[in-house]
Amino acid sequence: MFRFCAPLLTLTFLLLTPAVALAEGSRELKGTGDRPLLLYRSGAPLAGIPRQNKMFVYANAGEIINLGSSAVGVNQGRIEYIAPDGTTGTCDGSNGGLIRNVTEENAGPFGGYTPCQVIVGSGQAGIWQVQFVSPNPDSTTSFPNVNSLRTAINNWSINNQQASNEFFVTAWDITVTDSQGSPVPTGRVFMNYLPGRLGQDAEFNSRLYVLTEDGFQYRIAFTNLDPDGFTLFANNKGFRNGTALNSPPIFQSVNLSGDASGNNVPTGVSIHSPDSRDDGDNVTHRLFVNPPSPDLPSFGNIGVSNIENWLRTEPEAPPEPQNFRFVGQEGTVGQAGSSPLTGSFMFTNPSSKTATYTIGLDLNRDGQITNNSSDRILLGIAQPGENVIPWDGLDGQGNPVPPGDFTFRSSMTLAIGEVHFPLLDPENNNGGFTIQRLNNPPASSTPDPTAPDIRLPADPFLIYYNNAPSGGQSAIAGIDSANGAHSWTSNFGNEKGIDTWVNVPSPSIPAVGGFTIKEADLQITKRLEASTDPIAAESALTYIIEVLNPDAS
Repeated sequence: MFRFCAPLLTLTFLLLTPAVALAEGSRELKGTGDRPLLLYRSGAPLAGIPRQNKMFVYANAGEIINLGSSAVGVNQGRIEYIAPDGTTGTCDGSNGGLIRNVTEENAGPFGGYTPCQVIVGSGQAGIWQVQFVSPNPDSTTSFPNVNSLRTAINNWSINNQQASNEFFVTAWDITVTDSQGSPVPTGRVFMNYLPGRLGQDAEFNSRLYVLTEDGFQYRIAFTNLDPDGFTLFANNKGFRNGTALNSPPIFQSVNLSGDASGNNVPTGVSIHSPDSRDDGDNVTHRLFVNPPSPDLPSFGNIGVSNIENWLRTEPEAPPEPQNFRFVGQEGTVGQAGSSPLTGSFMFTNPSSKTATYTIGLDLNRDGQITNNSSDRILLGIAQPGENVIPWDGLDGQGNPVPPGDFTFRSSMTLAIGEVHFPLLDPENNNGGFTIQRLNNPPASSTPDPTAPDIRLPADPFLIYYNNAPSGGQSAIAGIDSANGAHSWTSNFGNEKGIDTWVNVPSPSIPAVGGFTIKEADLQITKRLEASTDPIAAESALTYIIEVLNPDAS
């Protein structure tokens, strides 16, 4: 437990009544559906991720952080915080911070609840960590059926909700004001992950905003998501192939193992915990309850690690692939031959950073790359410099591509701003997601009109997913999510890790000359070179063998 140290941090109660209250917290997450309850629970991790909320807020020296929670003063319920200089403090009810009902929650700290107020002192500007502790983190009481308590949960008040044995927080708030008590623009509060609970057959109709390390912003809106308990976060890889530090993404959903320690990812698959620091090329993106504030700096110190943490930066344009070509297994450019008819796609990533490559193969030769067809899409991480991507000669259905006297077209993109949204054990997603990119790189990307449009850079709603390995549908060629996409029902998401991803691609670049599949149709003749007749015993014979490939160009 963190202890309040009066000489190091000043708490005060100020009765301030600005004309406009701009709160940030549970009020924003309620949306039009059921209330997502914020978990602070000991044990019972989900895929190794603790089910304990951890919020962050950026504040400048002299500003005031207003804190509130429905659990403050209820059994163990309290608010704990850490300043960028490592100073710690607690709101336990004796210094304000109790949110008593929906009216106080909606009004925020001004005209609503009496906040626990923290004045940001000299040397304390930066990122503050805030945790809302539940009344009983060790509780094993079953979560109530939301069907019988939905009204009480959504229209909560201190008299019928937030009991002493609960492991969740019903309402919470973090609001920053200036030194005079006037609210600053919203978009200061973020989290690395959201551990929540709705209960059975509830609906999560809310939205969150994502800020990536390379400066791109996305808005994700949920429509009738029914996950019961859930952990939501965003990172740059989703599920990874392997457990090593820099394991690459697999670009697909996975089946989880529901054992006593929680639903775990399969053997040989890993996911970077959002409760861990970024390491190697594994990045957890920031989740905001409001659009990120334009006055956020590029970096901010945080007390728990005493190092700079990234915040907001200006995005760059994605690199454009160079010298994209196909080379057959025998080394022939633009042609594969001799069963199994394999080869490699080669290209150069001109950037000094990694990017996501997408190579589309128009194997049914209809001029476009589509989902759930015989077309093939290759996905992976492009390292700086020359890249060689093997192709096994199979189409999107796993069938060998037959040889013939025709040319296949292929094209590719390199993408940055990669965001994966892993959802762990989400039973149903009735209305799908709407994910919108809110900003663009400096130079707008435009598809090459002569190449198959496997990507639409101008479409800010394009999303991708691949549930085929888990028995579902896929959209690895992309699908517009403006009206909701990537939905599932009938408990398809139960004990699964569902991944949805987005990115910012370069223009689509066609492979030079396309490629052909040529299987040799050899004609072999054998003839005896002139010899004596009759043939003398023990004499040498010479045969001439002629091999003709009539299809050779």
